[in-house]
Amino acid sequence: MGKGRGVVVDQAGVLAEAPTALDVARSAFGHGAAVWARHEHVVEDGWWLALSGTSGSDYNQGLLYGEPARERLPDILGRIEAAGCPALLSLAGAGLSSAQQLSDAGWVCVAALPFMYRAARPGKADRRVRPLVEGDLLAAQALLSSTFEVAPDSAGALFRADLLQRETVRAWGLFDPGLVSVAVTVEVGDLYVGWALATAPEHQQHRYGSSLLRHIDQWYYEHGAPGSLHVATAAGTRLYAARGHTTLEHWQLWSRPRWLLGRD
Repeated sequence: MGKGRGVVVDQAGVLAEAPTALDVARSAFGHGAAVWARHEHVVEDGWWLALSGTSGSDYNQGLLYGEPARERLPDILGRIEAAGCPALLSLAGAGLSSAQQLSDAGWVCVAALPFMYRAARPGKADRRVRPLVEGDLLAAQALLSSTFEVAPDSAGALFRADLLQRETVRAWGLFDPGLVSVAVTVEVGDLYVGWALATAPEHQQHRYGSSLLRHIDQWYYEHGAPGSLHVATAAGTRLYAARGHTTLEHWQLWSRPRWLLGRD
């Protein structure tokens, strides 16, 4: 992760003791959410909120991790309510003290997901990988929806035409021969944030996701070598751990039953 932006990592690629290092990584992940947060995007001391405004919770998310989180929680919940979209809120660090407030507001803890980091190191280029072009976007949306049961409009909030024009954003596809695996990376300072690493369900036994990650790692190693940040699913955790990612912490993931189960 280097020494830029207050982040310190030891020679083994493990986050070292530094007062602001983990907060910098948490904030960087929030900045990376700008790629899909078309409705509202706020990154403040101790918390961030990113809302696409779409009908699924996957791309309406926030993180509370600092002392200001408890004071700001009513405002954050109000922003979500005003947006009229289902959402996920994660708690970490000092933000865990907001758990009772969330529970009192009718939210429930649904998972604990690892927040993972990988120091810059070489990967392996793969000729099957190329940047997505506009004609690939519908296929990328369908692949994301089928892999993670993401609502179609939520997939469209990420894989859209203006995404391809941003200098700090890269949309990747692995083709064999059709599109079988995708990912989006967003550069934030000396880091990149990974989103939507997805492999079509019928192709998940062919190590396409691992091949795509190796290609992305090699590309960034050749173009400035930033470290990477991911929040992983159970399957993703195994993949990232095999690639040498370190779990920095676990985020408690909260939502409302009516958004997840169709009832309050």
